[in-house]
Amino acid sequence: MKLFISNNHLFRIEDVTIWLKKNDFPKNQYLLQSLLQYLLEKEFVLGTTYSDQEVRDRLKKYYPDEYPTIRRDLVNYGYFKLDPINTTYTVMKMTITEQDIQNNSVLTKEKLNKKIK
Repeated sequence: MKLFISNNHLFRIEDVTIWLKKNDFPKNQYLLQSLLQYLLEKEFVLGTTYSDQEVRDRLKKYYPDEYPTIRRDLVNYGYFKLDPINTTYTVMKMTITEQDIQNNSVLTKEKLNKKIK
């Protein structure tokens, strides 16, 4: 299983399963990426289009209260492409790249903060 690697740190599957069991939603954006990628790998297929209801049902299994936030993050980070007319989501990618990090101000800021500490 591939998990998000940041600054040569691999976020372990145990960390992700702990968050899921506790329904603990990570505040750190790098940890959030690990969670998003875990959910993508478990519930979705690259290139497949899902209805809004299908996405909701799959995300609710893990985070019944936070699924709208997760769905929004999947769109905002480019994992999903939203078709607002048909209210469908297409899985565009399963991992985030270094270029994605550079293009995202929140991730760039967090990466810089990690280097400073």
